[in-house]
Amino acid sequence: MKSENDIDLLAAHFAQQLNVRLEDGRIALFRFYDPRVLHRVKDILAQPQREEMLQGITEWRYSLAVSDYSLRLNATGLAS
Repeated sequence: MKSENDIDLLAAHFAQQLNVRLEDGRIALFRFYDPRVLHRVKDILAQPQREEMLQGITEWRYSLAVSDYSLRLNATGLAS
């Protein structure tokens, strides 16, 4: 993960992203740190939600099924 933010700021930001409210009002754990979930962020989250989740992140690299991937938030949205 590349970010200009310090580790404490990143930790606080991601702690806020863990619990999400579902449409029926229940609270669920959003396992964004799981590569299987992270790989589908484009499908799971709307653009404003992706921007909120990746705030302060320049690049997020991860491995899934013996392949390497990279997420980057740019001016036009999420690039992978």
